[in-house]
Amino acid sequence: MLGAIIGGAMNVFVDIGAAWLSAIAAIIAAFGAIFAANFTRKTLTFLTKQHEDQQALQRIQMYQSHKEAFMKLLDELEQTYENRYKFTDRDRFYRSIFPENNFNNFSTSVDIKQKGSSGELSDKIACYQILVREILTYTSVDFNKLDNIVTWVMRLKNQLHIVKIKKYKSGDVILDDKMLFSNIFYINREVHHFKYILDNLIIFTGNTFLEKNKPYIFPYSDLLDYCLLYSGPRGLKVYFNNELLVKTLYAVRDHAFRYRDEENATSDHEAIFTKLSDLFKEDTELDEKLGNTNYVYNLIDSCIKYLYNHKLDGHSSLSVQRSKFINNLSDAQKELIAKKDR
Repeated sequence: MLGAIIGGAMNVFVDIGAAWLSAIAAIIAAFGAIFAANFTRKTLTFLTKQHEDQQALQRIQMYQSHKEAFMKLLDELEQTYENRYKFTDRDRFYRSIFPENNFNNFSTSVDIKQKGSSGELSDKIACYQILVREILTYTSVDFNKLDNIVTWVMRLKNQLHIVKIKKYKSGDVILDDKMLFSNIFYINREVHHFKYILDNLIIFTGNTFLEKNKPYIFPYSDLLDYCLLYSGPRGLKVYFNNELLVKTLYAVRDHAFRYRDEENATSDHEAIFTKLSDLFKEDTELDEKLGNTNYVYNLIDSCIKYLYNHKLDGHSSLSVQRSKFINNLSDAQKELIAKKDR
């Protein structure tokens, strides 16, 4: 009987102990689960942050690499034209094309077809297209139209952040002592240069070249007349190392041009026109030619003889001040002789 009681008590004790052990084990397991869950959350948070940091670092590196590639493109374009041009304020230039790019947001392409999405790149393209349209629609001497053409050349140059880095030389166009574009003798070539630069920027943004324009003839001769016989482009100054001599020689050329087809025209008209046209031809290095003392002396001598031998009427600016122009040319000859004797 006693044994049965003791045995029963032992069974109860064992059952109670087992229950306690199970409870303790459950509590330990619960704490373990809580700890594991907390550890997992912290690990996930850490890994997520690490991933985000890596992505942010990657965006920064890509942004910097893209910007460096843009700067390298500008370097290559400068070298293409033998450093005649320099791109200024390059960071601002980059932002004007990729206005949305920064350390947090980055793209290598620009949609120039979607209105309002291409920043100032679409403005640069529009500027070039307007310039070409102005040239294509130029049909006869029209100084207002020439003003517009020069203005759009200036705007395009400014939009491309281009400056000329060489010192002033004859033909440079200046506003407030700043070079606007390289030279009136090279303006046609410069427009083609700007088109090439713009095309490279368009390709860099993931787009295709601009469509080829219709062939056009730049009104170079009219621009020369405007600058050398009249006041020149509105608000601008065309620089010449020896302005008085240059404008006098051009006035003689203008007279010969006007009279070479007249009935009483002689071979002298054609001869002097040919000589002076060579001096003022497109892409000329005017200062280099005028630096050749013998060449200039003989050219001036031919012009003086031309003025003495031919009657001038009121059809040109030369007719009004014939004596003054002869004196100007004679003074220029004397300066050349004095220069030789030094």
